[in-house]
Amino acid sequence: MNLTEAKKVKVGDRVLIWAESPDACTGTAIEVGYNAVKFEWDDGQIGVIHLKDMANVTRHRGERITPVLKASS
Repeated sequence: MNLTEAKKVKVGDRVLIWAESPDACTGTAIEVGYNAVKFEWDDGQIGVIHLKDMANVTRHRGERITPVLKASS
């Protein structure tokens, strides 16, 4: 998502981060500021992403996706 698209994110919008990665995760925007968005990710994490850093974030309307966790050896 580019900066123009990121500025249009609203509370409640569903997104996907790192779509082509095993770390892909969906989430919901829970707070929107003038320069960043706070997300609640479907893996239980909360995170803030600055609008200019949302290149790996896309809007999402499908199923929940959570990261593939690797077992430690």
